[in-house]
Amino acid sequence: KMGREEAHLLRETFGIGAEDITIHMLDTDLMDDDLAADHGWKLGLHSNATVVVGPDGIIGFEAGDTASECYGVAMDIGTNTVVASLVDLGDGREMGVASSINPQVIHGDDVISRIRFAKTPGGLEKLRHEINHLMNGLIHELTRDLKIEPRRVYVCSLAGNTAMQHIVVGVSPVDLGRAPYRATLMSAVEALASRSGVDAHHDCRLLMPPSLGGFVGGDITALIISQALHRKRVPTLAVDLGTNGEIVLAANGRLLVCSTAAGPAFEGERISCGVRAIGGAIEDVRIAGKRISHTTIGKKQPVGICGSGLVAAVGELRRVRVIEPSGRIKTPEQLSEKWLAGRIVHGDRGREFILVDDPLIKLTQGDIREVQLGKAAICAGIKVLLAAADLGLEDLRTILIAGSFGSSVRPASIKALGILPPGFGGKIKVIGNSAIEGAKIFLTSAEARAEAREVARLVEHVELFTRSEFKDEFYTSMGFPDP
Repeated sequence: KMGREEAHLLRETFGIGAEDITIHMLDTDLMDDDLAADHGWKLGLHSNATVVVGPDGIIGFEAGDTASECYGVAMDIGTNTVVASLVDLGDGREMGVASSINPQVIHGDDVISRIRFAKTPGGLEKLRHEINHLMNGLIHELTRDLKIEPRRVYVCSLAGNTAMQHIVVGVSPVDLGRAPYRATLMSAVEALASRSGVDAHHDCRLLMPPSLGGFVGGDITALIISQALHRKRVPTLAVDLGTNGEIVLAANGRLLVCSTAAGPAFEGERISCGVRAIGGAIEDVRIAGKRISHTTIGKKQPVGICGSGLVAAVGELRRVRVIEPSGRIKTPEQLSEKWLAGRIVHGDRGREFILVDDPLIKLTQGDIREVQLGKAAICAGIKVLLAAADLGLEDLRTILIAGSFGSSVRPASIKALGILPPGFGGKIKVIGNSAIEGAKIFLTSAEARAEAREVARLVEHVELFTRSEFKDEFYTSMGFPDP
């Protein structure tokens, strides 16, 4: 139904003469001839015209009935991996998923390295170009495979850590690299996607959730929304086991968040035979009956070991006491199980354990140290966050594990490593990539986007670097628990 204000808006928006505009309507009774005459527009019946309406108003008009060709793309912009999901906006169905390594890894595999590179001449522009080029590549891959035109993508939602969200929209993240580690961009973003180089409909909208802290980004806002943590009353903890190691505690109407530098080991980085979660990556390891078995992603020939496989392998080696509580790999002479002792070899930097003979895939002493550093940071962060809420681990009923682990990591492996402080007797639930799930919700729900802004207003950000007890907890959490 069109009134004079709407008619004027259309003319101003498209900037063309009134004589060039024909209003095609299913029923001309909706607009009278006098109004059309006032503007010099022609009225006509047309049963195949579509008005496209976005989050903040009219996006455009299209000839024909294109109502069934309405899509959005949700993305998880990770430090090391970017995942994209094509969603049918008509019914919310996921049509396809694509992922790729973030090309920015050539500048370093952690957030701090990106921030440092952004300080160099032309660094921010280069980082932005790299991520925008990848985003467009994923959009084209998804639309090509499904024979969809990219111009049918009307909304794009992105969720990433704070630094990545800065880079995508061309805002410098350098303030994140120095105390007090404050972000320039904290609010939600709703803008034209073309301004960030997104190749979709010319008026495609770009949506980004608000960040919650210097190193607690929109991906954690997406986690909170996807799991409805802001509505929880029973104490619930969520841990994103990635490079940044973000932790969320929901309890008694409060939301507390923190981040801790877990390092990239949980994503398969800085590991001698580590790979990302790609086809052929070992995602689980079992030791039983004088045999080491493994499963790979896609059931392909093993090419390396990803984060979930690493956690499983170290947990199993600790369970059979190949690894000491300190993290040290035992000498062959210290093992009574000769078949296990035969898999311990001496490498360039200490002892190594052979997991797979052909192709050779092994764990080194350095790999185990990387796992220890990551798990100690997470464990210490959990302890400090619980203390800030005056809660103990025994008060928790559920711990959610998110991140690149997908659904393959076993709770037993998490406990075996001591990622969680000892004493938790509740349920561990692996929820996979919560960032992409939240981003998909933002595509289709204005209510969820409003809730995300409210979450950002109410959340309590706990700065671990200002708390002396964090360092003490970190060192006491380095060791592995008894099997």
